Amino acid sequence: MFINILLFIMVALRLWTAIVLFTKARQNKLTNLYWLAGSFVVFGAGAAFAPTAGNPLALVSASLWLLVAFGLLSVFATIQFVSETFYRNRASPAPWMRGVAVVLGALALYGVVLSPSVLQQHPLAALLQVVICVLFGWQGWAGYQAWRGVAHQKTVEDWVKGRYQLVIWYSGCQIVAGLASAVRIVLVGGGATGGLGSLMALVALVANFGVVALSYLAWAAPAGFYGWLNRNYKAVEMREINEEEVTKTMMGI
Repeated sequence: MFINILLFIMVALRLWTAIVLFTKARQNKLTNLYWLAGSFVVFGAGAAFAPTAGNPLALVSASLWLLVAFGLLSVFATIQFVSETFYRNRASPAPWMRGVAVVLGALALYGVVLSPSVLQQHPLAALLQVVICVLFGWQGWAGYQAWRGVAHQKTVEDWVKGRYQLVIWYSGCQIVAGLASAVRIVLVGGGATGGLGSLMALVALVANFGVVALSYLAWAAPAGFYGWLNRNYKAVEMREINEEEVTKTMMGI
């Protein structure tokens, strides 16, 4: 019951964050945030079918198909988000990432075919989590490269550096969640009962809370938060921070 409560709180928070992101994207005409918001919606929708003990949605006959399909949709939306955010006006490895996602995603779907139920998943189904780990490893690396490029530049304001660091941290949280889910699928069939299954489910949920919180702070927080990040910045005259300016500066527009 406790894990189910955490699960549905996490899903609700993802959907709420998606609404905030859609609003920011529409107000500031930032297409990359539409992709991020979309990834939050479909990931949250898929997570609602997670095989936790007592979750009624996990009993739906197509629950595993929905879980994996929504997860893959989230992957492709996130690839587009990373490409538009970190690789605007320069070559992006996004086509390679899409290729990896297609191949491993197809194998994960084949794993669904081979799975007797959502509580007895074939190990191939864990390849969805491998795709997620690779994807967020790429995003974290892109964020790290961007941060490293400005970390020691006094002319770059602190909120810019802070946002890059948040991207790195929430990417790491998603990798932890993906690894925990992969272990749960491979070793105990994906269920969240028993000692190891419950522990891995809890680790994945806690890490997902980290993803939601840090993603919100990075992309959807009020302008005052970025002002707080800039509280010690003295190199230039402080001025009001506009969300469109914040995001477009990060995108290199």
